[in-house]
Amino acid sequence: MSGRQAAPASSTCRITKTNATPPKGMKTSKSQEAGAKQNEIAPEPARPTPTRTVLIAVTGRATAVLTETIWALAKEKKPVIPDDIICITTKSGAGWIQSELDSPLKTWGEKSVLQSLRESILGERKAAVDRRLMLGATRVIELPNPVTGRSEPAEDLRTVADNEAAADFILDVVRSVAGEHADTQVIALIAGGRKTMGALLHAAMSLLGRRGDRVLHVLVDDPSDVLPGFYFPGQPVQEIIVRDGRKLKAKELKISLAEVPFVPLWKLVKKAIGKGPASFMSLTRKVGDEVESLLREDVRLVIRRSLPEVFVNEVLVKLSVWEYAILHHLAEAAIKATPAKASYADAVDAVKVSAKAIYDSRSSGTDWRAKLCDSVKADFSDLSEEWLIKKLDSLRAKLKKHDSTEPLCACLPERGRWSLEVRPALISFRD
Repeated sequence: MSGRQAAPASSTCRITKTNATPPKGMKTSKSQEAGAKQNEIAPEPARPTPTRTVLIAVTGRATAVLTETIWALAKEKKPVIPDDIICITTKSGAGWIQSELDSPLKTWGEKSVLQSLRESILGERKAAVDRRLMLGATRVIELPNPVTGRSEPAEDLRTVADNEAAADFILDVVRSVAGEHADTQVIALIAGGRKTMGALLHAAMSLLGRRGDRVLHVLVDDPSDVLPGFYFPGQPVQEIIVRDGRKLKAKELKISLAEVPFVPLWKLVKKAIGKGPASFMSLTRKVGDEVESLLREDVRLVIRRSLPEVFVNEVLVKLSVWEYAILHHLAEAAIKATPAKASYADAVDAVKVSAKAIYDSRSSGTDWRAKLCDSVKADFSDLSEEWLIKKLDSLRAKLKKHDSTEPLCACLPERGRWSLEVRPALISFRD
């Protein structure tokens, strides 16, 4: 294989919302069923058959990844011939595209590599009139220069600020052809350029890509790290001399495309874009908030009265008496629609009242509820904001041990909000 690394097998996935059932023996109330139905995501309408295909590639020194990919797409069982080709690169990368792919070569009959590639795929006569496989103006990443007060072509991406600017640039390019353009299929090639550029393009496709779009990596079936002079198997100059001195025929080399999985989040992004600025960083944060919101909406919580235990999405979690008391208090407040407190400090008195009610319900000195006074005064007067923070931290640590219980962490109190963000219809108590 060439130096281009293999990628995972093809698969794409999307976030779906499932409505968990309560533990055995528990009945679902009509209000819970109604709430669950209201919370379902409507099936995504079928995407119209694309009438246009755009290949977006990040490129660097190895410009051949572009021509190899175009060739391999055209040779798939169901041939794919992009209408437009967009290259995202640096200032030096643009120079390599111009000199290696877009300049006439004497040994290639005074044709450029791209001209020869189009003729090999489309046919010489058809290539002269066909509007497919059109390479647009190279998109050179621009970086802000505080000294000049202008954005300038990037020579390289060396700093965190450089990569943040590149992320916004790549996102804007993908947004120009993906997102709302349902009639356009986007194929993203992440094999070229800096590794960061490929990672950013992959992330941009997760944010703006849809089902049916593709993310690809390209592989050449030869053990050499470098194949100088090789661009595609049908090229006019067939002899390739590799680094170890061997001579190969271009037509003998096999090109493979690896489908790279990505999660198409476009439905969530549409909501996030409507809520403010859409830079790469702000958009990822907003989508993260939307995902957390979805997770919170599906959390089911069952609290036992007879033991310091709860079921979170049907998974049993055993709690300390104070973890239980705090969660019990929060669940009761959520069911009663008690307004959220503005801080942990504001919640101390309410937690004292709730804990005392649990303590007073003990049946004997050996009852587990009696342990509420093992580490605090009998009147709970020494409860504090720090105490609540400590117990919530230990509760979060337990919840994070299981994938099914971790979503409850996002529902627990946070700075500036003391409340349990679980829908009341999905909270219940049992003996």
